[in-house]
Amino acid sequence: MSQVKPFIPMQGASILACMLACLLAGALPIAHSAQGDLMGGVGQFAVQPRKERVIRQVRPKLSALSVPVGGPVGGKTKPEVKRVKIDYDARLMEAAAKGDAAGVEDAITSGASIEAKNSDGCTPFLFAVSSEQKEMSQALLARGANYAARCKDGTTALTLAAEDGDTAFVNDLIARGADVNAKTEDARTPLMLAAMGGHETVVRALLAKRADVNAKYKDGRTALIFAAANGREGVVKLLLDNGAEVDAKPDDGWTALFWASWFGHGSIAKELVARGAAINGRDRDNDTALMKAATQGHAAIVEFLLAQGAEASSRGNGGGTSLLFAAGRGHAEIVEALLAKGADVNAKNSAGMTPVIQAAGYGRVSTVQYLLDKGADINAQNNKGFTALMAAANGGLAQTVRVLIAAKADLNAKYEDGRTALTFAVQNGHDKIIELLREAGAKE
Repeated sequence: MSQVKPFIPMQGASILACMLACLLAGALPIAHSAQGDLMGGVGQFAVQPRKERVIRQVRPKLSALSVPVGGPVGGKTKPEVKRVKIDYDARLMEAAAKGDAAGVEDAITSGASIEAKNSDGCTPFLFAVSSEQKEMSQALLARGANYAARCKDGTTALTLAAEDGDTAFVNDLIARGADVNAKTEDARTPLMLAAMGGHETVVRALLAKRADVNAKYKDGRTALIFAAANGREGVVKLLLDNGAEVDAKPDDGWTALFWASWFGHGSIAKELVARGAAINGRDRDNDTALMKAATQGHAAIVEFLLAQGAEASSRGNGGGTSLLFAAGRGHAEIVEALLAKGADVNAKNSAGMTPVIQAAGYGRVSTVQYLLDKGADINAQNNKGFTALMAAANGGLAQTVRVLIAAKADLNAKYEDGRTALTFAVQNGHDKIIELLREAGAKE
């Protein structure tokens, strides 16, 4: 397994930015003079998670078995041969990692140190544990190997055993005196790793020995957040029962409820709310858990949060609302639930986008029709004068164009530079759209 990565560089990016990237790549052609501009600016969608749901554990890397030393042997006319010195410490590490008892015995007999360390500071015992060689791990302990040995990055046998969910070995190490709160250089703890993997019995064992339930990873995430993000309901309850902070906020503000809402873990979201999680809490981008669930299309969680008092019309990053997010993704059931709770069907974000423009621009035909039925302004314009009809015409979305024409959209509304829906269709070569608009009486 590889080292924890500094989490993935979508910081500050929005789903819209990703969509626009697709647009520019050809998924939804737009005129060159308006690329990246027609559908508004950053902040129309709740941001994606900038971090993975897991902590990846370091696994020790073996050193080379041997290194060449010395120079040519014999006279100048003979082929050059390098003398080789066997590195028995390295051989011991490799044998330990493979569970090779004979190899271990041979290396130790030849002078290898049981506490030898490779360049990362890891011992043969840690190699055996890392490779899940249980018999070898016990054999090395019986020979006097240090159960508390640490690699340079702070990895211990307990760290590895907790991640692997090896309850028996975890208990053995704890009984020997292993530090349940040992931290790696980036602040991983055994409890975080066990929680992430859903290893309830290991979590219980660690908590029984006073593992810090609210210890923080380098970005502020806790064991509870990792458990919630990964859908580990049993561990979530166990951690909460033992004093985990339900609204612990990491650097990005994504609490356990945000992660559960984003990934659709409904039962965990309910448990967190029952334990006092803030329904309308905000992350660093000013978004709410409701916005995350609406963006991802988790209707059951949206309905639950609304029933628990989530604000249907709250505004987040860039003035976006849950309705805008859901409309652009075509989540019809969520759109209906939000409108039923009083969400403004014509609310605009900071770029002037409305739900119907957003839905039209991505060809969400049924959502467009439903929004119109609920009073959406068919001719609403964003800050540049872009309308739902322009959005559909620009994208070559014939079915959406038909719906908008039938609903009496203004055929000749003008973008800020004077272009109309027909102009956009002509510029992008959408012959079917051109035909539909001209038949309806549109002008360039």
